[in-house]
Amino acid sequence: QQRGLPQQLREAPGRQPVFATSGPGPHFEGLSHHCPGNRARRLLRPGEEWSGYVSEIERFLRAFSNCSSGVVHAAQGLLSGEEAPKRCKLLSDLIQNLNENISAESRKEDEVWFEGVESRFKTKSSYMRHSCESRIRGYMKEVGAYISAVPPALQMKFSGVAEAMLEKLKLEKYNGFYFDRKEETKDCLCTPEGWFSCQVNQSKRIKAKALSIFIFLFEWH
Repeated sequence: QQRGLPQQLREAPGRQPVFATSGPGPHFEGLSHHCPGNRARRLLRPGEEWSGYVSEIERFLRAFSNCSSGVVHAAQGLLSGEEAPKRCKLLSDLIQNLNENISAESRKEDEVWFEGVESRFKTKSSYMRHSCESRIRGYMKEVGAYISAVPPALQMKFSGVAEAMLEKLKLEKYNGFYFDRKEETKDCLCTPEGWFSCQVNQSKRIKAKALSIFIFLFEWH
């Protein structure tokens, strides 16, 4: 609810009202009325001067100047250190994603997105499914390679559990639906736009649950 000028003056004793106009209009008559639509009202502190919108511009530039060193320092922090290349890559990917035709799905609708992608992939979803399947197959290869680090007495059990997991994944086509934004019958991990998000606490819970399942299978097998 808009407050009248008398109420504002009562709440800020010692302040002086000034007005800026953006065009011709009725004069301000009496303190009981609200400010006309073509005028802006501002209360000045004791000793404060105001030169219309020039003062507002000066105040903005002063505030920007005061924080510019902090902005520069933050930018330098992003571009320095061991993580700088990763941060630059993330910023580059973000800018590219923001400029993309996200809603398009087929190769014909978004030829730029498919540059460098094999011609056998006709839609974004089919390529992302393949990407997910390839990634999970790679994970399982790492699991198989880890067997040499398992104590000899447990290697047979470890190998059996890994093979059982691999068979399950084959039946599910390596859970390729995780990356398919068009998937409706499974739990896709991305948004309808194809974006992924990760919450640390949730990620920790998932990892802990997955580890518990793996240990259970290992002991049960």
